[in-house]
Amino acid sequence: MKRLAVAAALLIAYAAALAQRIDVLPAAEVLAGDPVSIVVRGLAPGARVTLTAERPRIEWNGPQLFRATASFVADATGVVALDRIAPESGSYIGVDPRGLFWSATPIGPVPQPDWSPAEVRLVATVDGKPASRAVIRFRDARPDVAVEELGALFPGAVYAARPVPAGGKRPAL
Repeated sequence: MKRLAVAAALLIAYAAALAQRIDVLPAAEVLAGDPVSIVVRGLAPGARVTLTAERPRIEWNGPQLFRATASFVADATGVVALDRIAPESGSYIGVDPRGLFWSATPIGPVPQPDWSPAEVRLVATVDGKPASRAVIRFRDARPDVAVEELGALFPGAVYAARPVPAGGKRPAL
């Protein structure tokens, strides 16, 4: 009987660990600057969770890995929504759904050379163990916008143009 109770407790703990997840909306690619929602679900009420965001960026000294962290306490329903709850500690203060992106600082070279600068990797850690992972992919422009680098004359500058429908007008600044 005692073994059955221990097995049941372990099964419940295992099921709870599997239920923890990071929901990101929109789920596919996000246009840089557009709203994004990050919610951690399946936590125990009052549980402490640390979210870590990592993203490579091209810097003057080569690709660098940027990281931000924020520690939260889950609400009464076991949820941490970055647009409703401020972190208790971490890289930024206050309620900010994009805080993990703008508060990231460089920590060293990128460990994987094929890691795209458009990709942000999120990890939710509970009790020192990774509980869930998610990836956000940012786009600099809409899919119907052609982006071309201008080259050595203007390093880092790009030209972006949307195709104009037949008989349509071109926007002007």
